[in-house]
Amino acid sequence: MFESIKKKGFQVLALHHAEAILKHDMGAAVQELESVLATISIPIKELVYGGGAREN
Repeated sequence: MFESIKKKGFQVLALHHAEAILKHDMGAAVQELESVLATISIPIKELVYGGGAREN
């Protein structure tokens, strides 16, 4: 499960029985989540540079 996003570099950690529950009870949600995460990209500058505070 989540092999395509693991190949993209995502680290997936399933605690306790979470993977079994997701796989058997929420298969459609898992597929949707995986398809969205497989296509996402975050520009490096968004990760490196700090955010600025907004003034009202």
